Amino acid sequence: MQKLEPIELLDEVLNFIKIGEYWKTRKVIDSHFRSINIELTHDDLDRIIIKLMGDNYIDQTRMDDYTKDHYTATYDGILFHGYVKQRLLDDERIISIDQMAIATKKYNTRLLWATWCAGIAAALLLLWQLMLWYYPTHNDYQDRNLPKKSVEKSK
Repeated sequence: MQKLEPIELLDEVLNFIKIGEYWKTRKVIDSHFRSINIELTHDDLDRIIIKLMGDNYIDQTRMDDYTKDHYTATYDGILFHGYVKQRLLDDERIISIDQMAIATKKYNTRLLWATWCAGIAAALLLLWQLMLWYYPTHNDYQDRNLPKKSVEKSK
């Protein structure tokens, strides 16, 4: 008999309940898995049914007091893409989040470096302007050597 992982068993049982007859009993589910050589113990089946009912993918009903429980897929169960697929999607999402965190860290490092460069450039520009203020350039000296014009008063 073939042994499947628990998550694969969940998908197999849900897919079997989804197809074919509307209501399925434990006996029908158990006989189906024995016929396709998949190992499914009664304890595993109990856990799987409890999990599927807890996730609201199947409903349980008893037709009358003398019959056993019957199971059918809910609308959520019909639309659900499977536990294996959900695990793959979750793994991809985790990888994507990790990649975004690494990219964000790189961006923050570059932004910090650019901010420091801008601050240093602004400080150097301030020092340059202070130097020009207190130590004028040679162009200013030409104006000082020119003879002063006398200002005539108009009468």
